[in-house]
Amino acid sequence: MNIINHQIISIANDELHLVEVTTYNSKLSRADRNYFKTYIIQRSKRSLDNYAVSHSYPYILMYFSQFRVSVDIECHTKFKHQYSTLIASENEIESLIKHVGELPSKVQLSSLWTLKEAYGKYYGVGLDYGLQSIVLNNNCMSSNFISPKASIRLYLGIDETYSFTIAHEKAWTEEKRQSFSKALNCGVNTFTGI
Repeated sequence: MNIINHQIISIANDELHLVEVTTYNSKLSRADRNYFKTYIIQRSKRSLDNYAVSHSYPYILMYFSQFRVSVDIECHTKFKHQYSTLIASENEIESLIKHVGELPSKVQLSSLWTLKEAYGKYYGVGLDYGLQSIVLNNNCMSSNFISPKASIRLYLGIDETYSFTIAHEKAWTEEKRQSFSKALNCGVNTFTGI
């Protein structure tokens, strides 16, 4: 196991860690995930009260905040177009395109997956009810199976190789969104979750 790159972005009271790793078999075992999680926690300057972690080989994303948070990261290469109907409807793909612009099919699918999974994780159900139970309409995520107490914000970042979503209790300022976008060298788009 080797760490190729460890990027730490601190803005206001939040801290994001994006770690790129390599392992002997190009996978992250449970032991690998626990090792890297401990590695990141030891290097964080933030409280552990609210943190979230996600991984998609070769990336690990961990986010610390004073507020409730969830994250998801997925590499585009994992997604095949024939799975699109399992992940999203045509309306959801159109909603995504309206909000972030035209994207290759794999990028659309990984972006919608991360939006849905971060939304589900935030409310503690993950994808227990299936991907189709969480819906993107215009720029708003919702589900008939989740009764949220308040709306949340979902921040979608799209890189050449991965998509990630951060679900956050508090709305970011435009300055914070732009700072994350610049630091990660990718656009960060805002969605609402209700």
